[in-house]
Amino acid sequence: MYKPTFAVLRSFLDQLGFEMRTIPGSHILFTNADVNVRIMLRLYEDSDKVEQAGLGYVRHTLDEWGIMERDQFDEQMRERSMAC
Repeated sequence: MYKPTFAVLRSFLDQLGFEMRTIPGSHILFTNADVNVRIMLRLYEDSDKVEQAGLGYVRHTLDEWGIMERDQFDEQMRERSMAC
């Protein structure tokens, strides 16, 4: 199974129009004002591997809001993880 780093996921969400904000000592919040979607994750360093639960949450949110289907998300993360 692929295990992208947080830097890979952050870059991917940035390309989808999400803006990242860190809540010091708490979480990382990604927001996309165009579709009014928020994604909150635990604090990560860029080199940290993103936990499967976090990836599942992002996958589900993007699919549920019609931004990207689950299979497409998995393929994007797999490709980007292998490119690093």
